[in-house]
Amino acid sequence: AFPTHTSHGMISVPTRQLYATFRRNKPKDSREIEYDFFRGYSVSIRLLPNRDAAFINFTNVSEAKRALKEVDGIRIRNVICDLRFNRSSSIVSIASVPPGITDTQAMEIATNEFSKYGELNQPVT
Repeated sequence: AFPTHTSHGMISVPTRQLYATFRRNKPKDSREIEYDFFRGYSVSIRLLPNRDAAFINFTNVSEAKRALKEVDGIRIRNVICDLRFNRSSSIVSIASVPPGITDTQAMEIATNEFSKYGELNQPVT
């Protein structure tokens, strides 16, 4: 059922970026993160300075969702990787949806307006 209305008349959809935080020890660099946690995925990684965190960009939403299921919470060499969809940039939201719009109509709006930027997938509520 895509999309779903959320509070305040907004429709939210995850994209292909995950936000990763690292517990216990911080990985040395993005190559170590890719090798340890994302081997077999096509990713680009941007470490955040002065934080134990990174943005992980996947080629599509389904890969990001698969990584979320397979990698979230695993521990490798005393580093624990926690993943979530990045709320600030991985969510496409449509604000000010008129009252009475059905989920089907909202799906059409989202598809027409945003599919040219990438794959649309299940809503985050």
